[in-house]
Parts: sequence; structure tokens; C-alpha cells
Amino acid sequence: MLRQDSIRNIVTNSSGALPGSVIILLAINYVPRATWMGWMFVALAGLFAINGGTFFVTFETDKHAFTILLYVLAQVIFNLGPNTMTFILPAELFGTKYRGTFYGLAAAS
Repeated sequence: MLRQDSIRNIVTNSSGALPGSVIILLAINYVPRATWMGWMFVALAGLFAINGGTFFVTFETDKHAFTILLYVLAQVIFNLGPNTMTFILPAELFGTKYRGTFYGLAAAS
């Protein structure tokens, strides 16, 4: 049972994370980064509201595939926005001197 759950979890996460990463790698030079990240947060908020509303309706029924589909879509949006932009924006905004100094301070704490 634990092995089946683990495999299902890996497949569900990867099926959303990989396409989201590929899409953002292809589109990164064509979208304004900060605005894009803001819109992805709005999209995630709406998707989580829908997912939360449908979870209790589809729990332990044959319609649970819809909840899984919404979760995969959330993984795509995570990788289109916050997951990728968290690493790209600081690299573009702050110089190497400041990034290195504050990474060192964070590691020392």
C-alpha cells in the first residue's frame, strides 16, 4: 500500500511539474517576470478555492480523478510562477556581491 501511494504521488507531482518547467523555460524571455508571478499567485488562489470546494464532494467517490486533475494543474501553475521565479528574480535584481554575502549570512545562521 505504501509503495503504491508513493508511486502515485511521484507520478502526480511529476506530471504537473515537468510540463510547467518546460513551458516557463520556453516563455521566460517573453513574459514580464514580476507581473507573471503575481498573476500565477492569483491563478493558484482561484484553483485552490475550486479544489477545496470539490474535495469534500468527490472524497471517496468515483469522481476523485477530478481532484487529482486539479492538483496536477496546480503543479503546472506552481512551476510556471512562484517555483521558478523565486530563483530567477533575485538573480536579476541583486548583484553577485550582495547575493553571496546574504547567502553566507543565511547559511551561518
